[in-house]
Parts: sequence; structure tokens; C-alpha cells
Amino acid sequence: MEINQELEDKVISLLCGEDTLPIMHFLKGKVNVSEFEIAEALKLDLNVMRNQLYRLQQYNLLKFKRKKDKQKGWYIYYWTADFSNIPYLYLQILKDELARVESRLEREKNNFFYSCENRCMRLSFEQAMDFNFTCPECGLIMNEINNDDIIKMLEEKREKLIKEIDEFENKVIPEWKRKQTVAPEKELPKKRRSKQSDEDNELDEEGAQKTKVKTSKKTKGKEESKRKPKSSKKEKSGTKGKDNLKSVSKSKSSKVKKVSKTKDKKQNKVKTKPKPSKSKNSKLKTKIKPKAKIKKKVKKK
Repeated sequence: MEINQELEDKVISLLCGEDTLPIMHFLKGKVNVSEFEIAEALKLDLNVMRNQLYRLQQYNLLKFKRKKDKQKGWYIYYWTADFSNIPYLYLQILKDELARVESRLEREKNNFFYSCENRCMRLSFEQAMDFNFTCPECGLIMNEINNDDIIKMLEEKREKLIKEIDEFENKVIPEWKRKQTVAPEKELPKKRRSKQSDEDNELDEEGAQKTKVKTSKKTKGKEESKRKPKSSKKEKSGTKGKDNLKSVSKSKSSKVKKVSKTKDKKQNKVKTKPKPSKSKNSKLKTKIKPKAKIKKKVKKK
């Protein structure tokens, strides 16, 4: 027995369905193929194709890498087929089938089965007892069946599966591992950088160099301050006293200036008397002067 394309197709169709075979055939020998390329090549709907891809990825038959599109904001998935798990998946299928055969063989050995002459149904002793040993379909009496042929057939199948599992596990898989070659991974497509991005990177590098220079200057200043001798307590107390005297003198002079300014303001207020406000009543109170009588000059004759 060899691991060939027939075995690969058998495993894929049993686990994921026959509709996933075209995708695996398309991806064979290719690396990092986007889902849009797969949909265009196979002429499939995106949602249907994604469902098939997720079924294959569930059994580790596919690997993917995703990259974010900066313009649109969504993720694009790049898929690669991985046929390295197919031998182990086939081995698991054989073991599961062997477990089913063994469970049925035990059931056949430990139970009695009944059926009618027409072989409509095959029921166990408990089921036949519920129907009073009459067939629920044709109504005839049900009799016990000899199941030795079925037991013999199941035993032969079990021995065949055990041999196949041993051969596959001890011979086929080690030979397949020697022949296996890993295909080199294809790098994901990179977008070309624009001139602005290059200029921004240069500016960032210049800024980083400036910050390094500033930090080096600060460290030098700290080291020099540490090296300088510390002043004694007496000198510090003397300087503090002088500073206190200066601050007191400044505060007194500022207070004197403020007092002088307030006095000048009061004198100015006294000199300048407020003008009487002209109200509407004052206008009414003003007497209207009578018009002067005009004397007519009489000419003397």
C-alpha cells in the first residue's frame, strides 16, 4: 500500500466531503494563495468557498496567513495545502472502523435476533418481545435467526483491519517520511513604499539621534554636579539670611508705594466735584422767557 493521490482523495472525501477536492487539487504545489484567486480560478461563490476552506482547516489540511489591507481595513487570508497529515488521518479512520466492527461483533455474540419469513425486519429479543413476536410490517410470526455467518464475516473484517493498521503504521508511514520534501514558503506580497514614507523614516531617525544627544548632555551635567564639592552649613545659613533681608526690604518698599498711591487717589476725588446731572424735570422747570415786544416806530410827519 502506498500514499498516492487516490488515498489523499479518499481521506479528503470521507472527512470533508467530495466538494472540497477541487480546492485541494488547485492548491497542491502552491503556497500563500489568496482566497480571491481561488474563487476566481474555480468560479465559486466566496461564502461557499470559505465554508469549504474552514472544513478542510478543521482537520489541519490547510494552513493560512492573514494580512491587513491598510486601504480597506479588512483581513485577506492566504492559504496553503498541507498533505502531511493525510497518513495520520487515514490511520485514525482505520482505527475508528476497527472499533465499530468490534462493538458490533460483541453485540452479535451476546444477543439473540428474530425475524419473519419475509425478512422484513431484524429485531433483538427485547424488541421482539415488545411486539409479541409478530412482525410490525407484515404481521407474521418472528422466529430466531442463526447469526453465525454474520459473526464469521465480522471476525474476518476485524483481522483484515488489524493487519492493515500494523502495515500502515510500521512500514508505509516511515517510508513516506523519508520521501517527504517540504516546499519553500512563498513570501506575502509587499506594497511599495512611497517617497513620503521614506522621508518620514529619515525624519524619525534624525529625531532619535537628537534625543540621544540630549540624554547624553543631561547625564554629563548630572555627573559634573555630583563631582562639585558641597557647600558647608554655615555658608548656606549666611546666604539664606541675606536673601531673607532682601525680601523684607522689597516688601516694605512695595507697601509704601501702595499707601502713597491711595492718598493721591483720595485727593483727586476731593478736587473734582461731580457735575450736576441734567434730568427731564430740570428742563421743564426752566422758565420760558417772554418775547420782547417790538415797538413800531411811528414816523412823524
